[in-house]
Amino acid sequence: IPALLERTSLPILVDPSLASPQPAWCLTMADAALAAGAHGVVLDVRASGPSTLSPDALASWREAHGNRSGPD
Repeated sequence: IPALLERTSLPILVDPSLASPQPAWCLTMADAALAAGAHGVVLDVRASGPSTLSPDALASWREAHGNRSGPD
């Protein structure tokens, strides 16, 4: 992410949903992406499925991050 920030003025979005085999890891990877300077994250949220993030988990994560839905 830092290398991309040096090379482009475009927003950088990260999708940790496919990179993490465990739904709980997805949120940790999203935190890491934001800490590294990403402008946003794309999360795969579904009501059911073995490797999907639940709507309740997303709601808790958003609440912990100030429930922001866009750039400041």
